[in-house]
Amino acid sequence: MKETQIYYLKTAVLAGEILIQSNAEAYRVEDTVNHILKKASFTTSNVVALTTGLYTSVEVQDDEPITLIRRINNRSVNLYRIASVNSISRDITSDKIEIKDAYEKLLNLKNSEYTPYTKDIANFLFILFIVLLFNGSIVDVLVNIPAAITVTTVVNLCNKYKINAFVTDYISSFLVAIIVTTFSTMTPLTISMDILIIACIMPLVPGTALTNGVRDIFRGDYTSGFAKLLESIMIAIFIALGIGSGLLFAQEVLGWIF
Repeated sequence: MKETQIYYLKTAVLAGEILIQSNAEAYRVEDTVNHILKKASFTTSNVVALTTGLYTSVEVQDDEPITLIRRINNRSVNLYRIASVNSISRDITSDKIEIKDAYEKLLNLKNSEYTPYTKDIANFLFILFIVLLFNGSIVDVLVNIPAAITVTTVVNLCNKYKINAFVTDYISSFLVAIIVTTFSTMTPLTISMDILIIACIMPLVPGTALTNGVRDIFRGDYTSGFAKLLESIMIAIFIALGIGSGLLFAQEVLGWIF
C-alpha cells in the first residue's frame, strides 16, 4: 500500500471517529469516510459506524486487506466539530487540500476543546435565558441563579471525574428540585416552579441524540439508531427520577421543619 493511501485511510478513520464522538448520525459518518476513501483508489472499502465504534476495512489489489477499528467511549453533541469535519472532507474530495494537511487539521480539531469556564458560562446563561423564553419574571430569573450554578457545577465535576451521564443527570435534577422547592416555600414572592425546573434540566435533555436516533432508524441503521434511542430514554428516566425524588425529599424535610 502506498504512503498516500495510508494517509487517506488514517484521515478517513480519524474523521469518522470525531463524528461519532460528536454524536453525528451513522449515515453521515459512513458517507464521510467512504467519500474520503474513494479518493485513494482502493479496490474495495467497507465502513460500519456504530454508536460505540467505527469499523473500516480496505483492500488493494495483490495486497492483504487492512481493517481499522476505533472504540468510542465518550460522546457529546458538538455541532461545530461535525460541521468542521464535513467542510474538511469536502475540501479533500474536491482536491482543495492535501491529504496530509487535512489529517493535521483533523488532529487539531480532535484535540481542540472549549475551556471549562466557557462551557460553564454558556450553560449558566442558557438556563437563565430559557426562563425568559418561557415568560418567566425577573424574580424567577434571580431565584434560578443558585439552581443554574448548581447544575453547571455538578455537570463540570462529574465530567472531570468521568462519572456516568445517568448519575450526573440524576444528581443535577435532584438538587434542582430541592433548591427550587426550598425557595418557593421560604420566599413570599410568587415563583413559577415548573418554569425554573424545566429551564434547569434543558441542558441535560438529549434532544439531538433522540432526533439522530430516529433518523438512523429510518435510514436502516437500526443498531446505532436504537442505541441512541435507548440512551435518550434512560437519560429522560433518570432526570424524571431525580426531579421526583428531589421534590418528595424537599417537601418531607421542609414539612418537618415548618
